[in-house]
Amino acid sequence: RMKMRANKALKEQRKKEEEHRLMIKNAKVHRSQQVVETWKIRKSKEAKEKMKEINEDKVNKQIKDEEKRERIQQAEMASKSWRDIKGKEVEQKQQEKITKEKEEKRLKAKDDSEKLLSSELAFKAWADKKEQLLKESLKQKLLK
Repeated sequence: RMKMRANKALKEQRKKEEEHRLMIKNAKVHRSQQVVETWKIRKSKEAKEKMKEINEDKVNKQIKDEEKRERIQQAEMASKSWRDIKGKEVEQKQQEKITKEKEEKRLKAKDDSEKLLSSELAFKAWADKKEQLLKESLKQKLLK
């Protein structure tokens, strides 16, 4: 009877130790998953902010270039004597041309902005893939 009790107590102790070991292992997996999620969120936010800054810089540069070209064009127009001869008709055509160029540049800037957004989505897909690989490697390490 003593031997049976000892065996039973030993089995219970081993069972408790195994449960404790599994609980610790699950906690480690959970913590590592939280770390991966935090990293992914941080990288995604950083990428979005960087894309916004790049996009704003490009748009601002395009606007400045456009204003510079306008000033140059206006200075050239003012210096030409034919403008005085032909009068308002030539000036109106030139203004329509400038307006058309402005609109084309704005459309181009909008298109560039959409391209940046698509590249941001590609980065997010890459980050998701990287996270999956990290999770798999963590599972492999924990299983060993």
